[in-house]
Amino acid sequence: MSITTEESDLRSILSDIQTRLASLETKVEENTKELGRRKTEEAGAGFQRANVPRIEDVMEVKEGGSAAQPPVQTERDGARMPTEGRGAASQFLCHYCKMVFVEEWHLEQHLKSPRHIARLNSDQEKQWQHRDPPSQITNGIYQLCQYNESGICKYSGKQNDDNLCDNAHSREELTEWSKRHKYRMMKMEKVREQPLSSFLDELLQAYSSTNSKQEVMTKELPGVDVVCANLLEITIPYEERSEEGSCSKSWEFRVTVSEQKKLKRVGLLYNEHRQHFYLSHPSGEERPQICPGSRLVIDAENCSSYSFQVLFTSDVLGRFHQWVVFDFGTTPVLYVPLTISIDIDIDIEQVDPHLMPAAPSMDLKETWTANNSQIVEYPSERLEDPLYQYLKEQYPPPLKDQVKLVEDHRMSQHNVKDHFHSMLFLEELACKERLKRFSCRTKLEIFDAISEEGTYQRAPDGYLFGKILLIDLPLDDSEASQIFVSRVSFALLKFDESLDVVYQAKILTSKYLDFRARDSIYILLGSRCIQEQGLDPNKKNVKILVQFQLERTSFCEMHYGVDNVTEMNLIYPPANNHPRFPKVTLAECDEMNPRQASASQYILHAHKRLPFVPGPTLIIGPFGTGKSETIAKTMIYLLRQSPNNKILVCTHSNSAADWLVVYFLHPFLLERQRTDPSRKRKLLRVYATMKNPNQINPDIRNNYAIFEEGTDRKVFRKPNSKDILESHIVVTTLANSIHLVALNERGRTIKGFFEHIFIDNAARALETEVLIPLSLAVRETLVVMTGDHIQLRPKVYSEVARKHQFHVSMLERLFLWDKMWHSNNVQFLTYNYRMVDEILRFIAKYHYQNKLVSKSNHFRHPNYHPMSFLTVKGEDHLIGTSYINTAEANAVVEKVRELVESWPRKEWGEQSSIAVLTSYRLQVDLIRSKLRAHGLGDINVESVQNVQGKEFKAVFISTVRTRKTLNRTQIPATSSTGQGPYNEQYYYGVLSDEGELITAFTRCQCLLYVIGDPIALCSVGDCHATWEKYIKECENNFSLYPTGITLELIQQEIQAANQQLSASANTIQPTHSLMSPPLPRGPASPVSGKSSFPETMAPVSAWAGGLPQSITKGASNSDSGGSGTTSSPAVLPGRLASKEFPSPHTSDQEAQEDESGDYFDELEIEDNILRELQIQKFSLHRQQFSSSSEPNPAEVKKHPTST
Repeated sequence: MSITTEESDLRSILSDIQTRLASLETKVEENTKELGRRKTEEAGAGFQRANVPRIEDVMEVKEGGSAAQPPVQTERDGARMPTEGRGAASQFLCHYCKMVFVEEWHLEQHLKSPRHIARLNSDQEKQWQHRDPPSQITNGIYQLCQYNESGICKYSGKQNDDNLCDNAHSREELTEWSKRHKYRMMKMEKVREQPLSSFLDELLQAYSSTNSKQEVMTKELPGVDVVCANLLEITIPYEERSEEGSCSKSWEFRVTVSEQKKLKRVGLLYNEHRQHFYLSHPSGEERPQICPGSRLVIDAENCSSYSFQVLFTSDVLGRFHQWVVFDFGTTPVLYVPLTISIDIDIDIEQVDPHLMPAAPSMDLKETWTANNSQIVEYPSERLEDPLYQYLKEQYPPPLKDQVKLVEDHRMSQHNVKDHFHSMLFLEELACKERLKRFSCRTKLEIFDAISEEGTYQRAPDGYLFGKILLIDLPLDDSEASQIFVSRVSFALLKFDESLDVVYQAKILTSKYLDFRARDSIYILLGSRCIQEQGLDPNKKNVKILVQFQLERTSFCEMHYGVDNVTEMNLIYPPANNHPRFPKVTLAECDEMNPRQASASQYILHAHKRLPFVPGPTLIIGPFGTGKSETIAKTMIYLLRQSPNNKILVCTHSNSAADWLVVYFLHPFLLERQRTDPSRKRKLLRVYATMKNPNQINPDIRNNYAIFEEGTDRKVFRKPNSKDILESHIVVTTLANSIHLVALNERGRTIKGFFEHIFIDNAARALETEVLIPLSLAVRETLVVMTGDHIQLRPKVYSEVARKHQFHVSMLERLFLWDKMWHSNNVQFLTYNYRMVDEILRFIAKYHYQNKLVSKSNHFRHPNYHPMSFLTVKGEDHLIGTSYINTAEANAVVEKVRELVESWPRKEWGEQSSIAVLTSYRLQVDLIRSKLRAHGLGDINVESVQNVQGKEFKAVFISTVRTRKTLNRTQIPATSSTGQGPYNEQYYYGVLSDEGELITAFTRCQCLLYVIGDPIALCSVGDCHATWEKYIKECENNFSLYPTGITLELIQQEIQAANQQLSASANTIQPTHSLMSPPLPRGPASPVSGKSSFPETMAPVSAWAGGLPQSITKGASNSDSGGSGTTSSPAVLPGRLASKEFPSPHTSDQEAQEDESGDYFDELEIEDNILRELQIQKFSLHRQQFSSSSEPNPAEVKKHPTST
């Protein structure tokens, strides 16, 4: 008589289970001895198939009977366990967890439990000495960190818990990672060999591994009628959630079968959303995932009708999926898919048409240039600057095959100029190639005035406006669009395809007429174009071909700067320099902290009471450490010190330059003029001549700018030598410093005039941009650079140029140079004046090698921890090349609204100090529109790329991306580190770009609130480890929402989604980028002048091109003949690949190492017996889903599993 909870009390059940467990343990011991005896008897003679023990001989699921011999079973009984109990003696044991179950469905329920799955996927039962292997790499191919030995990996010297490097930091760690992978793969093979995985897992594996899906699972089955009383796809509006924010729904099923069929069991198939779905039966169980059919019978006499419910509950916004499977003991198995959406309200077909993916642009054979077309240039209001005429002639556009680099090319002291010219050529060619995307046949509308969105403007006399309809989107998140916005000023129009005449038209980009965000752009047509083509106002549907012309001015300026730089010590400082930063007293600090004061003292007194040390001085500091303030105060000290101190200040942008003048230099000069007029100091602010003076701060415009004379309106002019020589300090941008470099009056230049050259925020600039002002330096010039190389890097579009580290700024390269060659030129600032301590400690711990000290005293909101995370499982939708996620947008609006309602105005000021950041432009637009609809239009919503240098009291981040659209073979996208294949479709924002992530994190002062899908964040992209740490930090501080979400549950869901460590699954193998730029060549030897860099050090291209032989051996798939990383499931690694069945990827030496390494000693089955049992189980598992009758061999042959 079967023992059940309904028929006996708990005490008797426990007593009976304990008795049976003791008996079972005795049987297991006896069977183990029997296996050892058999191996001894048959050693050397080989195995006869008839003598091989059945799989049940070693499975730890035993039937009652004699303790000395295993029970006699048929082959079908051995292949599948019964769904009903077999009497009082029936027992089901999970030998891994040491748990006994009376009925099989209890065991099945246990095998789907998070605790059991976590134990199977873990290797923590063994003691390991080093870090856990990176979770993203599932194929066991790990690499040794090439930078750690030189100490320039950003994680060098960090404790294991703080080390996020995806590469091993010692050969011992690398070896242990490989052993752990082998151990876990063996363990998972053991799971497949013994019934440690559930029926649902085996069903899913069979379904995933076959091309004939309908033969495994189907939506319709003859003789079976499944009726659901509810919609299979349900949408729950945000307003229908409970007050606690949770949602609950149910589906009621009724199943009717013919007399020949019997429902064996019902289960929920997928693991990914398992915590949200469960069955109503068996009653009394906690969230059951599988149920025997006998527990669902309505009519006990004929067993033809069954009834049950599938229940759903969740506190998380998003879309959830599950399949209900019905097993009738035959193949295929019946399934019904369920979907429930919480607060996802977008219909992609209803999106504004100009946001929809466009038709592909035409494939032009060549770009129109002066070499193949007659280009009618747009008439300029002023004569072209002779300087730019000279630059265009001196540096013509590069030809497609002009740049040829040798295989081992890298920059050195001996090829600096050639290297940078080549990189600029490559970058220009790459930009032109990207712009071809927008070339198309389209239509032109013509009119004499523009009136749109409250703006009205008439065209100048002799000109007409035009509106070009673009087939492709001109403004989205692609690299092509970024180039379009930043480097395109003119469109090229061809009215007759048979002619070579092309007209240049100016794109309107003024403040009120920049309509490039739409599906069209506005242009201004010149008089010659109008006359020759007979264009009239209000003419529509004029057919044209259009291309967009890359603005080459910046490339020419950088070429010119490269050719004019002469001081090589600025590019390659000497090694082993003397220390340059003095110790300072408290009195010398004077409104600075000690590190700031030490750097300032060296700048003030070098060449005087302190020795001058060659090479640039680098003031590097994370966000909020006062880098710009340090150099601003130092410049003021220099102006006070002596009128002979001549200073040049260059910044990456006009706004940064104006900030230095308005907040520091202008107040000082006014005070100086008031208190000591006889010692007046003169400042000159240099602007580009085409910049509108009305957009300039009036204090700067009226006091420090220079204008053309004799003109009707103010126009900025270029400085002449007299302007420069009469000034004590000149402030401009890196690009505009070209006008100073080009000054040459009577053969005299101003090279060497400036004693101090400051480059602020140098980490954002290309090295060739920085070389423009450095062309003015001589040996004695003191050069100072500031910046933070951990945040956003310069943007480079050429894949080849990125491979050669052209995207690495001069500041970052010299920072690493100092680490290797001790040029002693880095002062790292550590006092942070921006953010609360909790956020600062987190960022410093994982991304900066120096400890940061918080000096802020911000008010903390009583309702929020400074670091919070809200889980939203929405769906991201690709529109053009941008993404939107409406579930996240709705969650952002809700959380912003909650914060505004409790905003501490007295302590935090206005609500405009809230920012919402995201990596995708269309998500920016979506969130803005939703906030405006809720009366929150004053909230800042920006792209991460646009907020560097800004700060806010509270920052919300919408991460947007989910696993729905992330391509598993393209992980990660090309990130700021510059490695990996180029494909702009796979831009993952804060998932893949570490600089962008740190920039987003560091914009906040008091509150950082992230909203996104933790599954995607923790499993995809270069930043996965940072996101894991962030989520764990939130969990520890009870600020991970909704309550109940944990990092452990997230990791289990990732494993379920990945089918991680399954030999038949597609592995997610990221294209890992190197953590730092390549090791630079060594400084010149003082004797020979040759590089002292070790010749044995491989360049970065060599490192990126392949793995060491010892690591890659056996990694390829020899069966396919390709470069796959997953071996055949039939080939087992390590000890499972026995001598009788050797792995084709294992050398003799590796086999000996595997045999000597005792990776899996607690598994009692020896190699040869296990191999024979594997063969037998492969045959038996073909009958997994067969009917109770004898299996059909032909049908069995159709449904092999992937074991």
